[in-house]
Amino acid sequence: MSETFDLEFARRDVNLALLHQEIEGALQKTIAGCSLGDYGCKVHLLGKPAAAELKAIEQIVAKHDPKAQTTEQQALARWKAEVEALSAKNWNALTPTEREEALRLQHEQMVFQATGKLPSVATPK
Repeated sequence: MSETFDLEFARRDVNLALLHQEIEGALQKTIAGCSLGDYGCKVHLLGKPAAAELKAIEQIVAKHDPKAQTTEQQALARWKAEVEALSAKNWNALTPTEREEALRLQHEQMVFQATGKLPSVATPK
């Protein structure tokens, strides 16, 4: 099993999922993850990084936009907006298509509450 190597950054305003994706994409290899602690952000690597990798990670963390989202986060936000929009309407005022959509979203909401995952998030509209 590989030894993990942690890099600490005095930055707390990060989107951990996106930062993880950005680092893996830049390094073209899997990392153990990212986390937040009292100090700030930590990047957990599988093994000691080479000097070039270390510099790349430092640049990624410095340039990271915490307000940007992963594709999955964007899909989840769209899904939540759809649920809220249909939930605000009276069932009797919905068209048959809207009712079908409301039932699909209700089903997805139950799946999400039970598992933390959405069936339709993988394929955004």
